[in-house]
Amino acid sequence: MSWMAYAIGALAASPGSPVLGTSVFWAGYLCLFLLEVATVLVNEVVDLPTDQRNRYFNTFTGGSRVLVDGSLSLREVKTGIGVALLGLLASTIWLLTLSAAAPAAIIAVLGILTILAIGYTAPPLKLSYRGLGEADVAVTHSIGVLLCGYVFLGGALNDPTPWLLGVPMLLGILPSITLAGIPDLQADALASKGTLAVRLGFRNALRIALFFVLVSAATALAWQVWGLAGGAYNGIAWLVVPHAALLTWLLFRHIRTDRAAGRIDGLMVASLGYVVWFGLVPLLRLALL
Repeated sequence: MSWMAYAIGALAASPGSPVLGTSVFWAGYLCLFLLEVATVLVNEVVDLPTDQRNRYFNTFTGGSRVLVDGSLSLREVKTGIGVALLGLLASTIWLLTLSAAAPAAIIAVLGILTILAIGYTAPPLKLSYRGLGEADVAVTHSIGVLLCGYVFLGGALNDPTPWLLGVPMLLGILPSITLAGIPDLQADALASKGTLAVRLGFRNALRIALFFVLVSAATALAWQVWGLAGGAYNGIAWLVVPHAALLTWLLFRHIRTDRAAGRIDGLMVASLGYVVWFGLVPLLRLALL
């Protein structure tokens, strides 16, 4: 999803141009890739207390467990963080030499994204421990990386296009990231990690996810009907609305089930698949312009 959002922003900034074959595009993506590496490794370190307690870890939640099972040592992971951040600095300098965009704009958008990404778990922000992690992930993986692609390829920050492109994507991400806190609920609570599932409870987290499924589907339909974002979302409702109906049914089933929080693999697959439409449709629309 990060690559798709980044590519959408880049294509929107240079319509009709061979964006995906330019060195600026790939230098910018290298920055984002290294930032994501650093973020994942920081999460492993900070979330170690909750990962150690987690009995419901799976492919979707609970971290990679490389520290829990001893595949990597704490020193190795911290070294990886340092290498990734140094690589990010070097690739940013390289990007600045390649891009025709204003250096201040590149540094501003990449700097803010770095703070939000690392601050997801790292102190002093620790957003995921303060009930803001879900919003942080939704923003960084939609508007955040999309703006990077737009600005790196010469677009202006005050142009409404990237913001309009990012809103449906942001809303489409919120159901899955909210649901991702449910399998980790017990372990996160013991480690004082205040996700929405911990703060509001299992069923309320399901209800929040349901709310954003409905809002995101309505937004996708509105963007299609009104032709917003240059028509990049035209046709998306034919895919999103049926998928939203399926998710709504699955969520109602889980809300009504008298069970404790635990693994919800099927629901996670359905919600993550839902997110894909919000990246794939505008990506193909813009790529085929």
